[in-house]
Amino acid sequence: MHIVPLSISYEYDPCDYLKAREYQLRRDIPYWKKTAEDDLESMLVGIKGYKGHIYYKCAPCIDNWLDTVDEELPKNKLFDFIASHIDHEIHSNYKLYPINYVALDMIQDTRVYEEYYMLRIISTLRSILLVRLRRLTLRTEMTSSCVLAY
Repeated sequence: MHIVPLSISYEYDPCDYLKAREYQLRRDIPYWKKTAEDDLESMLVGIKGYKGHIYYKCAPCIDNWLDTVDEELPKNKLFDFIASHIDHEIHSNYKLYPINYVALDMIQDTRVYEEYYMLRIISTLRSILLVRLRRLTLRTEMTSSCVLAY
């Protein structure tokens, strides 16, 4: 088997509102668990949902790197070590889009990354976020006011 880590970067996450709903439910309802139906909904939205631009990048095959790994490591440590290397390869090839920088500036209430985006994208992002927030069936008043305040 030849393992080639693949990074797939989406401009927009079609499951963003589902993730937000899940975080809210985990926060508000002790012992809340995702159902099989929730997983199916996430898969369907993830496959069919709008992603904007999509960027694919393959890292080098890890065969040569695997030859350098200490095979005497306990299996669980060996698998963790390999998984960590694959994660690193995937993360290092991830592409950030202007909307990622806007979101980070919004979260941190700064303009540190504004060199990576045009200011007019902020109003576009605000509109997109409000549309996405409307899909939540949970408490969004505080979240909506935070988006509008930026």
